[in-house]
Amino acid sequence: MTGTRWAGGRPYYASAATALPPCAPKCASGGGDFQWGVYTAGSRHPGGAHVAMGDGAIRFVTSSIDAGDGTVDGVSTLTGPSPYGTWGQMGTKAGQEVAKESF
Repeated sequence: MTGTRWAGGRPYYASAATALPPCAPKCASGGGDFQWGVYTAGSRHPGGAHVAMGDGAIRFVTSSIDAGDGTVDGVSTLTGPSPYGTWGQMGTKAGQEVAKESF
């Protein structure tokens, strides 16, 4: 289960991307500890997940947060604003976005 062995450092247990909204289905390459994929924040809380922010604050982010339209393919988020909405902006500093307090 995601998050249970976070200290092991394997992507399945310790990675999170902001291209999919919290609690979205995983997109994985296979099975086992060495699988690669796109994983987002998740929890057993209904409707969202607690997320650690860069300043150390913990916030509950709902699964209905703006995460773009989900059809962006092959877009680099290394420069410019994130195409993945507010959630994507929270995962990058490339567009120099400033997160608002309400998510």
